Amino acid sequence: MLNLSYALKGLVAASFAATLFSISCGSKDLDTQVASTVSVSPTPTTQTDATTPMSELLSRDDCRGFYEAFPKTFKEFDELYGYEDGNGGGKLYPKYEEQIPYFFNCSEVSSTERIRKIISIGINGKWDADAVGLFQDLALKAVKTNTVAARQMLDALPEKEASSFWYFLFDGPHPEDKQKRANFAAIQDLLGPKSKQSELLEKQFEILLKLEKGGS
Repeated sequence: MLNLSYALKGLVAASFAATLFSISCGSKDLDTQVASTVSVSPTPTTQTDATTPMSELLSRDDCRGFYEAFPKTFKEFDELYGYEDGNGGGKLYPKYEEQIPYFFNCSEVSSTERIRKIISIGINGKWDADAVGLFQDLALKAVKTNTVAARQMLDALPEKEASSFWYFLFDGPHPEDKQKRANFAAIQDLLGPKSKQSELLEKQFEILLKLEKGGS
């Protein structure tokens, strides 16, 4: 009887161990099935166009960052701020009255840096109303204030590029206007009447006067 009792206890213990092992394995399988069926959706990304950073930089009053993001060529500037009949304005045309003066007034950018980008944008530029006209007006004031730096940078450029900058700076309706003539005379005097840039400026101003009178 004693041997039978031990045998029964052994069978019960073995059965209990087998049950625990089965439960444990089943639990692991269940975890694996749950993990394989639960998918984690990727965090959605917000798509922004190229104009968003500039608007955000201005809203944060990060004028240094805004200066860096500002267009570097006339083509880029015109595509962003210009206006074309039939096609409407560029992506930032509605904000040009706020953003263009912000570029010129940034206190975190040296006058030399600003003049460099002004010249870069002005090369091959053509006058237009609104944003282009505003940029031209502010560029002319900046050049009058920083004539030495502007002259040195333009001297380092090919004559064709320097000439196109002067053309842009005085391009527009009525070049014979008294104010335009006064600005021309003032900048020429600041450049030095016999300097290379003074001569290039004078040639471009004469071209504009001739075009105004119907010449070619």
